Amino acid sequence: MCSKTKYVINLKAIEDNFMQAVDFVGTDTKVSAVVKSNAYGLGAIPVSKILYDAGCRHFWTAYISEAIELRESLPEDVEIFYLQGYKKQHERYIIRYRLIPVINDALEFSGLKGSFPVVVHIDTGMTRLGVREENLDIILANIEKVDVKYIMSHLACSDDPKHKKNKEQKNKFDTILQKIRAIKHVKATLSATGGMYLGEEYHYDMVRLGAHLYGIKLSDLLPPKKVLTIHTDSLQEYDVCSGTTFGYGATYQTDKHISVSVASIGYADGLMEKNAKSYTDIMQASVNYKDSTILGRISMDLIVVKR
Repeated sequence: MCSKTKYVINLKAIEDNFMQAVDFVGTDTKVSAVVKSNAYGLGAIPVSKILYDAGCRHFWTAYISEAIELRESLPEDVEIFYLQGYKKQHERYIIRYRLIPVINDALEFSGLKGSFPVVVHIDTGMTRLGVREENLDIILANIEKVDVKYIMSHLACSDDPKHKKNKEQKNKFDTILQKIRAIKHVKATLSATGGMYLGEEYHYDMVRLGAHLYGIKLSDLLPPKKVLTIHTDSLQEYDVCSGTTFGYGATYQTDKHISVSVASIGYADGLMEKNAKSYTDIMQASVNYKDSTILGRISMDLIVVKR
């Protein structure tokens, strides 16, 4: 018989994390929900519905297909944005489903006729999607004829509060925003979860809440509730003596006598080396060893943990 790994999603914790962020930013800033990639793999529709019940009215997806699916599942009073760019062939769907595309290209912006609202994404230093600063004049020349809901940008280093690039990007964003607002007043959103932690000056009119919603801790300032618990089986338990090594590469060696458990989970289940150094919250059912350390490298379907 194969062992079974079970993933338990706590939707109430997602709701609580949203409300925690609402309290943190205060009444002058909207908290929107990033539900792209199927709400980080946790289910965009159930996550969005519980967030709607909690008061969320602004949702971000990556693709227009995600945005359409969300529109068909939520009440009419929500605003749904999609991030990966407007295309001319999208227009009939944008209008039919009342979607708000993010404009990443200045030439695309110049061709709009103002028949639907948009968000303009300005690249201030992420060097990914977004209107390049050297093309800002195209935006300025056409902005009066377009319904622009928000000017947005994205911080590259917000997970490091001390990184100088945060302030550099904010200053560039403020300069660009000032030029735009000299022509037409528009709202602004700079920060996702990491930027929210940087303080009120980074909040603007809206923050785009992603990682914090799903229990991903980026700061001690506002620890989120844990959303995902993984239950799996203990396949074998035994004692080992001092000097024993564990796993591929023998990367860990114990310096004392310990008891260990071999558990039925590994990188095939999404338990990756870079984010799984602790056994905490991995298993809460048939194995119940809290705050234990994973010993050695993670295998495809197995880990060894200190009991």
